[in-house]
Amino acid sequence: MGQDPIFSTQFWGDRLFLNPAYAGVDNALSVSALSRQQWTALNGRYQTNLFSMDAPFNYAKNSNVGLGFRFIDHRAGDAGYGRFEMSPILAAHLGGRNFTFGAGIQYGLGQVRIDWSQLIFSDQINTFSNEVNPSSVINIGNDVSNFIHDLSAGLLFRYLIDDRNSEKGLFSIGASVFHINEPRETLIGIDRRMDPRVTIHTQAHFPISHYRTPPERKAFMSIGYVYNFQSVLTTNTLHIRRNFGEYLFMGLAWRSEQYAFFDNRRESIILTTLFNITEDVRITYGYDFVFSQLGAQNTAGSHEIGLVIRFSDVQIGSKLKRNRHPRAKDCWYHMKNRPSRIPKRIQNMIVY
Repeated sequence: MGQDPIFSTQFWGDRLFLNPAYAGVDNALSVSALSRQQWTALNGRYQTNLFSMDAPFNYAKNSNVGLGFRFIDHRAGDAGYGRFEMSPILAAHLGGRNFTFGAGIQYGLGQVRIDWSQLIFSDQINTFSNEVNPSSVINIGNDVSNFIHDLSAGLLFRYLIDDRNSEKGLFSIGASVFHINEPRETLIGIDRRMDPRVTIHTQAHFPISHYRTPPERKAFMSIGYVYNFQSVLTTNTLHIRRNFGEYLFMGLAWRSEQYAFFDNRRESIILTTLFNITEDVRITYGYDFVFSQLGAQNTAGSHEIGLVIRFSDVQIGSKLKRNRHPRAKDCWYHMKNRPSRIPKRIQNMIVY
C-alpha cells in the first residue's frame, strides 16, 4: 500500500511532476532539477531526485504542441531499494488572449531494483541459536528487477484577469491521473499493482500593492492548493507566498490528511524560499517541519532544493531556435498592443 514520493513542499519547482499538461505551455525552454531528502535523521531515509525539461514544439506556424521529458530516481531504506523512470511527454494547448486550455499524456518506462544481499528472510534465522543461514527458500534470482510501463495524463486551464490598464490577477486549475494502467512493481512474482494517483491543483496570483506603485516595487500574493489521493492516503496542501522585490519569494504551507487543515491529522508546516538569480535562473528551497506523531525531533524534517533555468522564446523545431513572435496560445503575460506592467522576473516566476 505504498504511495508515490510527492514534491509538495514547493511544487512550483517542477511543473511536469504535478501535471503533464504543463509541457511547453509557455514560450520558453525550461530545464529543472529538484532533490528531496525526507526525514534526514532516520537511517535509510527517502531520497528522490527529479530532472525534467519541456519546450514548445514548432512543427508548423502557430503550433500549440509541447514536448517534455522527465527522469525520476527514488531510493528508500537500508536494503538498496530504488526506482527510476524515464518519461516522454506530449501536450497540446488551445486558447485566446486571456485563457489557455491544455491536455497532456505521459508514458513512462522504469525499473525497480533492490540489493537482495541486505535482506534476511524469516526462514534463514535459526530460532535456537539465532544464527542466520546464508540461503532462503524464496527464489530471488528470477525477478531481481521489474520493468514498468506507466501511463499518465492531465488537463489544465489558465485564465488572465485584466482590464484596459493592467493585469488584475491570474488563475489556473488542473487535474492529473498517474499510473492509469496500474503497473506491476513487485519483485518476487506477486501480481501487486500500483494504485492510480489523482492530483488536483489550483493557483491564484494577484497584486496586493497599490496600482500606482512602480513595477519594480509591486507586491504579489500567490495562493495554491494541491490534493493528492492514492491507495489509502489522502493529502491536502495549502500554499501562500509573496514576493519581496524582484529577486525573492517567500512562502508558508500547511499539509494535512483532512480538508480541515488544522485537525488532529496534520502532517507538517512548510517553509519555502525562491531566489531569482537572473530573469531566467532561480533557486528554490523548502523545509518540512513535521507536526505529526513522528515528531520533528525524531525526523529532523525534510529538505527540498531545486534549480530552474528558462531559455526565453526558445522552441523545439528542426533545431532549437528562438521564436520571433509570441504564439497565439502564449497569452499568459502577452497583453495585446501594450506591454505588461509586471516586471520580467516576476512574470517568469508565476507561470503556473
